[in-house]
Amino acid sequence: MWIITNKGYISIVAHRSKKDTVLVRARARDDIEYFAGLIDDLFGIDANVRTTISEERPADYEFRMEVKRPAIAMVMASEIDSIDYTNFKSSVRDSFRHSVYMGAYNALLKIGDRTRRESGERQGCWGSFGAQEPMLPFSDRPHRSHLVGGDDGRGASEAAEREKAETLWDDLHSEPHEWERRFVMPSTDREAEEEHEWGLRGFSIEDGENS
Repeated sequence: MWIITNKGYISIVAHRSKKDTVLVRARARDDIEYFAGLIDDLFGIDANVRTTISEERPADYEFRMEVKRPAIAMVMASEIDSIDYTNFKSSVRDSFRHSVYMGAYNALLKIGDRTRRESGERQGCWGSFGAQEPMLPFSDRPHRSHLVGGDDGRGASEAAEREKAETLWDDLHSEPHEWERRFVMPSTDREAEEEHEWGLRGFSIEDGENS
């Protein structure tokens, strides 16, 4: 199981020989230390519900610890109970982590593209339009990290600017807008060309027009 929060990313798998224990793994020490701290806060340092963090190289996940199943389950429940944001992506304050998470978000859009393709719907839009030529799927379009600073974390990195951009992006992916009527549902060859041009150029958050 992959767990991605605004404070860290870990992978949890079953222990090979201990049925009551899972192996918590991370690629960054800060990430696994964050979850270790949550366990210690809930149970105390001397509760014997986790091992110390070990480091293994070379390994896919360099940092590891063993945790009792009930302990990690309570930590996850506590994390869920503490959610106070309405948009997960805008809650990620670290610009590097935000950029990495947006890469994962963009890759996961392919699941929806495949679902629409298998069901006969046009990729990257709302509703089924039969055999019409598909526009670029969501997974192939420029994603929001490019609108709020790019993969290198530069540019509009302030939380307010990022939230503004992400709110607009979420709106564009949840409800029909004027741009959808112009670029998603072409009825003429010219509109089809405009649709393709939109997919190549992207969408400007500044004025709501193509750029």
